[in-house]
Amino acid sequence: MTFAALSPDRIAVVTGGAKGIGLAACLKFAELGMRVVIVDLPSDDLTRATERSEWSGFCASFNSGMDID
Repeated sequence: MTFAALSPDRIAVVTGGAKGIGLAACLKFAELGMRVVIVDLPSDDLTRATERSEWSGFCASFNSGMDID
């Protein structure tokens, strides 16, 4: 799939999107006008990623202190 095939009416869900390649993908999708959902573990990286000036619109953070066995 090329970036040209991605339209602004789509939603990108990126796991591991708080830093590195995941964050780069989030920024590219946002640049293309797509809605972006960043999924990652709670961390300072995630906080910084969601506070970037590139994002517009609604931002929400949901996390749980539950352990998964």
